[in-house]
Amino acid sequence: MDHFGPFAISRKRKRWGLIFMCLTTRAIHLEDCLSTNAESLLLALERFIQRRGKPTIIHSDQGTSFIKAAREQEKSTKALATELERAVQDRYRIDVKFNPPGAPHWGGSWERMIREIKKFWCLRSNLLRAFTKKPSERCLFV
Repeated sequence: MDHFGPFAISRKRKRWGLIFMCLTTRAIHLEDCLSTNAESLLLALERFIQRRGKPTIIHSDQGTSFIKAAREQEKSTKALATELERAVQDRYRIDVKFNPPGAPHWGGSWERMIREIKKFWCLRSNLLRAFTKKPSERCLFV
């Protein structure tokens, strides 16, 4: 699981993507988020679970969205990661594993998919119109 973006929808609006990737089959599922905060991430995770079912383990990096949220809340990144992990564990009973902060190569498989998604969106910019709907009314790719 990883955040990517932002994508400019209009002059004043941006949206972020959230990728879920099966590390066994390399299947991907994309959700969009209104922001990079933990609440938006949990809503996207809930939409993913409703469509695909509950995973047993989620791997994620400690990306800039987690670092930014930690600074806003004046917490350490590790404390925020633990808090997010606890929220997901309590709500969904999913084991969350974060990559070490200095090891971006651990998430290379989903980072590569993000690069392909960004290339795809640059070629087909009209797909960004799908982001104009409310999060509960849309599904980007199934």
